[in-house]
Amino acid sequence: IPVFSFIYSLVGIIFILGLTPIVFNYFYPTSIDLCKIVIFKVGVLLLLFSLVWRFLKFKPEISKDFFKKMFPFGLLFVFLVFSLFLSVNITTSWFGSYNRQEGLVSWLFYGLWAILIILYLSGTETAAKYLKIRHLLIISTISGLLVSLYALLQIFGIDFITWAEPAKITGRAVSSFGQPNYLACWLVIVLPFSAYLFKTAKNKKGSIFWILVFLFELGALLSTGSRSVFLV
Repeated sequence: IPVFSFIYSLVGIIFILGLTPIVFNYFYPTSIDLCKIVIFKVGVLLLLFSLVWRFLKFKPEISKDFFKKMFPFGLLFVFLVFSLFLSVNITTSWFGSYNRQEGLVSWLFYGLWAILIILYLSGTETAAKYLKIRHLLIISTISGLLVSLYALLQIFGIDFITWAEPAKITGRAVSSFGQPNYLACWLVIVLPFSAYLFKTAKNKKGSIFWILVFLFELGALLSTGSRSVFLV
C-alpha cells in the first residue's frame, strides 16, 4: 500500500521543489522570502494531507523503528519550544518578521518536510525508491533551469523587475532570489542533480538536454559573482 496519495504528494513536491525557487512578489520584490515560505508551506500541507488521508483509509501499522528515526526531530522540537519561552519577543519568535517569516512556525514546517520526505522515500522497493528520487531530482533541476535562464537574461540586461541589487548595476545576477549569494547557494545544490541526470540518461537526446541544463546552471552560478560557494 503506498504511504502517500500519488496526486497530492506529486503536487506537494512540485510546490516545494519546483515552485518555491521560482516564485516572488512581482509588485513588491523585496518580500521574496514571504512568497517562497507561503508556497513551501502549502506544499508541505499537501504532503501532510496526502499522508493523513492514506493513513485513515488503510490504517497501516507503525513500526517501533519509525519512532527511533523521529527521535532527533522530537528533540529539536523540544529545544525550539523551550527557546521560544526564553525569547524577549515571543510573538516575533513564533511567527518571525513579516517579510522573512523565519519564526518557530516555519522551523516546524522545515522539520515536518524532513519527516515527510523520509516517509515518502521509505517503505518502498528499491526500484520504486529510485524512481521517486529521480522524480525529485528532475523537478528540482527543471526549476533550476528556469531560474538560471532568468539569471542569464539579467546579465544581458533583460529584466522586468526593479530589484534592490539589479544586475545591470552590480553585474551580479539575482534571478528570482533577489540576492546573488542566495541564488548561488541554491544553484550549487541543484547543479550536481543535472550532472547526475546527464550521467544516467538512457538516450542521446536526454544526454544533450541534461548537459545543456548543466551548462545553463553553471553559467548562472558564475553570473552571481559569489566566490564563497566555490568552497562548498
